[in-house]
Amino acid sequence: MTTLHQLLARQLERLGIDAEALPSPASWCALLETVSQTYTEAAQERFTMEHALASSSRELRQLYDDLQHASDAELAGERDKLSKSVAIHEATLEASPDGVLIVSEDRYVVGYNQRLVELWDLNPELFASRDADRLLDAGLDKVVHREAYAERVRHLSEHLDESSVAEVLGSIFRFRLEAVR
Repeated sequence: MTTLHQLLARQLERLGIDAEALPSPASWCALLETVSQTYTEAAQERFTMEHALASSSRELRQLYDDLQHASDAELAGERDKLSKSVAIHEATLEASPDGVLIVSEDRYVVGYNQRLVELWDLNPELFASRDADRLLDAGLDKVVHREAYAERVRHLSEHLDESSVAEVLGSIFRFRLEAVR
């Protein structure tokens, strides 16, 4: 005898049908009705499951879309705040009557104002290179006491709470190096 599926074996047992013998016409009809009902229930369960999965999928998709929209809106808001902050920073930098140069710890020019370009009378392309060491070298030509100035700048880059004064082509300039925190 072949091995029957567990559910089929139970159905045959409930109907009193021997798997080894031919069933009576009434038993056969009862078996067919039971099998048909089982198929109907399985199809109904499959439909319910597919409907639940489709509904869950739609809900998850909607949540994802809502979250992405909220994230995009929040990101746009943060970009707007940052843009305004940068605009204020640049306006403040340009409004200063002093020449301002902002250099990162790795000697990269982060920012400067036009007044500094005018005071130092250097080629604007040199500022655009963002290389603080090149600016220092070019600026040394403008300083009365070059070696002392270069040494002082190096000292100040290691002692960020100090300030200094330099004479540039007959003008006195005060400069200060500060760590950006």
